[in-house]
Amino acid sequence: MLEIKPLTQTDIDHISEHALEPIAGYPPCKDVPAHSYAAWVGDKLVGCGGVIPMWEGVGEGWLAVHRENSQHRELLTALCIRELLDNIIKSANLRRVQAVIRTDFAKAILLVETLGFKREGELVEFCPDKCNAYIYARII
Repeated sequence: MLEIKPLTQTDIDHISEHALEPIAGYPPCKDVPAHSYAAWVGDKLVGCGGVIPMWEGVGEGWLAVHRENSQHRELLTALCIRELLDNIIKSANLRRVQAVIRTDFAKAILLVETLGFKREGELVEFCPDKCNAYIYARII
């Protein structure tokens, strides 16, 4: 059974070492970001994600899936991302949530578009490996 818990520093450390690939803007966290959660199936961390506030009304979404539990990706997506995102938007009083997605990551592009994000542009050589990325936003 999928269980959603508030994100902890231990979760961040673990997913940092074992992420399949960040799906959307992955925070280099020293502290646990507000509005961030971990998804568990039994005693296995499936993924982490949330929205990091940038300034009043604006936040940046992020999501990372554990490589050893990637078979649960569709479950994680279907059961909780939309509901969690809507709850975060409401509780943080956001008018805009944005996410940066690699141009070569088709599943992540499909996910953010399914969640109602619209592509706003392309960021040339944005990623550490110089891959381009798209910036997406959901305006509320």
